[in-house]
Amino acid sequence: MGICDQIFNEPKHPYTKALLASIPIANPQNAENKKRVMITGDLPKILLKDVTFILPG
Repeated sequence: MGICDQIFNEPKHPYTKALLASIPIANPQNAENKKRVMITGDLPKILLKDVTFILPG
């Protein structure tokens, strides 16, 4: 966590950088210069092995 100005001006976490980069810019001319942020890495895999559902009735 950080001070509000630090979070907006110098974000450290990749998710925070991507979240701030996703804010739309109203002026299309300024949007062309906006840097695009990509989050890299693997998504966690959810394994649904041996799951049992017990339905009432």
